[in-house]
Amino acid sequence: MATRRLDRLLANRRGTGQPAVGGDVNETVLDNSPYQAAGVADGFSYPKHWDQWIDSAQARLIPGARAFLRHADARAVASYYVSNRSAAHEAATIANLQRDDLPQVSTDDASVNAALFLHEASAAATLKHISERDWHGPYMHLIEPGGHDEPPRTH
Repeated sequence: MATRRLDRLLANRRGTGQPAVGGDVNETVLDNSPYQAAGVADGFSYPKHWDQWIDSAQARLIPGARAFLRHADARAVASYYVSNRSAAHEAATIANLQRDDLPQVSTDDASVNAALFLHEASAAATLKHISERDWHGPYMHLIEPGGHDEPPRTH
């Protein structure tokens, strides 16, 4: 469904800049349900053991995430992996994403096509970086520089 929607949005683009898609790492790209299930089974809740879960880098992908992100990448659409995970967990999160061979997983924001990993320590700088390129709109839909975003769908 998301792939068809992206293709439709790309076919009807009005902007001339590079399009982008953005998505939250937790529960949009990575499945943290094993952590949540362990909490139910063992009687704990967030944030207990959250640091250990992230550092283990064992979250699997949400079904369809890899196919969608590879589809976007094949069409020269920039992918943004957004997270409120702390900077201390950046390396483990990137390793988790790279293990599953997702495209554009990097902290290098020097090129327009680089994926950005947003965390609390760099949120303001990253949002400034995006706004300077006139990217706008909510996550997980096509973002057109200088163009018009399609309204977001509610979850």
